[in-house]
Amino acid sequence: MKPFDKEPSFQGMLEVFQLVMDGMNYFCKKFDLSRSQADIILALCAYGESTLKELCEYVDFPKSTASRLVDELVERKMLDRKVPPENRRTIKISVNKRFRKKMESINQSPDLQKALTQRMDQEKGIFEVSKLMMMRDIKKGK
Repeated sequence: MKPFDKEPSFQGMLEVFQLVMDGMNYFCKKFDLSRSQADIILALCAYGESTLKELCEYVDFPKSTASRLVDELVERKMLDRKVPPENRRTIKISVNKRFRKKMESINQSPDLQKALTQRMDQEKGIFEVSKLMMMRDIKKGK
């Protein structure tokens, strides 16, 4: 039997989901963010500098909601806005460099490691995530 022949178990998927939620809750609490604000920041981390229209597609928020959240996060110096010289009608939004460094520093935090490993042992979590990723790649034809 090959290592990834079996589909992930329902219980395994629930545990992976809980692990992700624990990480998100820790992130929100650490930086005093709402879940929606965290979604905006994490989307920009994943996709990079974006317009408001692109950001709305990533997080599936109405433009008015995303705009309000971006305004709040710019005011808190977590996000930056800039106008590219090649297209002055466009505004690009990105994660502030200082804030990104703060975010990266929590990766080493013992509190985060504890929050993420309380639900499942690390090896089991990695195995379940690997199975999910392999299934996704197979469905995409990779």
